[in-house]
Order: sequence, then C-alpha cells, then structure tokens
Amino acid sequence: MFYLGEFFKISKQNLLVSLLACFSSLGLILTVHFQDNIDHKLSELGKLKSQQPYFNALVDDKVSFSKIKRKMSQLPGVTAISSHGQLNATDEIERLKAAYGGDILQSLSELNYKKLKVEVAQGLKPKSLKLIREYLVRLVGKESVTVGEFKFPSMSRSKVKLIEVIQTGGVPALMVLLSFLFCFSLALFMRPLKKHAFIIENFQRKKTVSLRILTQGFGVVWLTAYALMYLGTERFDFYSLSLAIGLTIIVALVGFVSHARRAI
Repeated sequence: MFYLGEFFKISKQNLLVSLLACFSSLGLILTVHFQDNIDHKLSELGKLKSQQPYFNALVDDKVSFSKIKRKMSQLPGVTAISSHGQLNATDEIERLKAAYGGDILQSLSELNYKKLKVEVAQGLKPKSLKLIREYLVRLVGKESVTVGEFKFPSMSRSKVKLIEVIQTGGVPALMVLLSFLFCFSLALFMRPLKKHAFIIENFQRKKTVSLRILTQGFGVVWLTAYALMYLGTERFDFYSLSLAIGLTIIVALVGFVSHARRAI
C-alpha cells in the first residue's frame, strides 16, 4: 500500500502526464478487448460514406414483407429493401407526424404497421423515382401503405476523406498511436519518479522503489480496469488480459533499468 500511495502522490503532482499515461494504456487494453466491436463500427462508417437515395414507407403489418421485397427487388434501380420491424402507431404517431404529414394520423392510429426502407441507385431520373414509389402503392394497396418522400443523403468531401483514413488505418493504426502516447507519457513520468524514488531510498532505506511504484501503481489500474470490463461484459478475453500483464512487465523492466543505472 505504501508504494501504491506514492504512485498516486506522484500522479497528483504530475496530473496531465499521469492521465495521459493511464488513458493511453487503458485505451490499448480496451481496443484489444473490444476489437470486434470496433471493426463493426468501422464497417458501419463505410455504409455512411456510400449512402444511396431512399424513401421510407409505412405498410400494414398484415402484408407480407417477403412478397414486397421479392417484387420490389425486380425493379430496375432498386438496390435494397429492409424492414425495421413492427411498430405501434399510437406510440410512433407524433414522431412520424413531421415526416409523413398530419392528414394520415387518423388512419395510422387504427392499424399496426411495419416501417420499410427502399434504397435506389444513384443518378435515377425523377420520373423513375416516382414510378418506384407508385409501384409500391399499387403492390400493397393504397389503403395499406403510406409512402414518404425520397431523401438524398449527402456528405462533404472532407468527411468522406476522414472516413477513408480511419478505415484504412483501422485498429492497428489506433494501437500504434496509443502505444506512442503511452511511451511518451511514461518517459515524462519517469523524471519526477526518479527524484521521488531517490529521496525514499536514501532516507527510508528502501530498495528498488521506482520499480515497485510503477508495477503496483499501473498494475492496479490496469488489472482493475480489466476486472471491470469482465464484470460489465461477462466475457473473458485472453489477449486483453495478456496485454495488461505485458504492460505491467514492461513498466517493471523500465523501473528496474532506472534503478540499475542510478546504482551504477
């Protein structure tokens, strides 16, 4: 507990450096632990970059989605049809009022419906877009569907470029950045640590103080963070645990080398 207390004392005196060291190293462990989730989010960014024109439709839940999808997919220019599941009109009516207009509220309140999203290819003419919407109405029946207007998602070139850079680097680039930040902050943290350890070793007759402060301080932070991740996700991840142990060994070696140089 003595060395752990000294670690937090030094951290408090050098708050920015210690926070950078802790957050960058914890970021490494979190990245490894949630790598699958991060990869999934990166793939979702690709969808944002390539969003196509689309319109939403509210369809009576009694109508078969598979039939709608089969028929609509045969139309030239239709690229994707997805269902957002069953919605209850009484819960959704106010939220949809702005998008679909107030004149349909009464009819919607009397049925359960599913929300469909129909995506089309880029560059279709207005006449083609109108025909696609009208075909859906004829297919389902005017009394069983309400069709929204086409939406044309747009994204600035700078945002597209940023997404491309993030996707190109991915998890490896993130880990390299966090590793650099940790090494940089650890080097800065070692300066006040050496002075603090020198005073303790000379006046309290203790040995390998810097090694013990580093291993106990960072070790407790990392292993506590891993334990919290395990309790939160109920998933054991060998690689993130190995990384936490490996980082503890690295700071132990740094502390040992620091002590050995001073002894020489």
